Amino acid sequence: MPPSYISSGNNSSIADPIQAKQASGHELTYEPAVVELAGKLTVKQFYGPPNFGEHPESDSKEQAWILVLDKPVDVIGKEDGKDDFDSNTERNVSEVQLVTRQKPDGLLGKSVRVKGTLFHANTGHHHTAVLMQAESIFGF
Repeated sequence: MPPSYISSGNNSSIADPIQAKQASGHELTYEPAVVELAGKLTVKQFYGPPNFGEHPESDSKEQAWILVLDKPVDVIGKEDGKDDFDSNTERNVSEVQLVTRQKPDGLLGKSVRVKGTLFHANTGHHHTAVLMQAESIFGF
């Protein structure tokens, strides 16, 4: 039986041999490198605007797709000085928020592989230090 699959339509792959090596060694980099992560797909609820948890009774609630990784990874920050957020190195990352237009409800609670690009949190709507712009999600 083929794996369950959700794709955003972008079929890029890990073409950079350096990034492919990093992915196997649990040391990754931020976009534009395309990486693949494995873990359990979950949904968590967080407080949203206007105060993001400072006033729970009046704050909105928002849900986020969270990938709980099978093995923690390190995400090495960019050293080019051009991007303040993606210059942050994050060690021992065990959860990654997924940004996707798809709703992978059928894969909730299951083991999945997700392919996409990593970026660092930069708004109150980002609930993990590292997020992934998901291109595809495969259940296995």
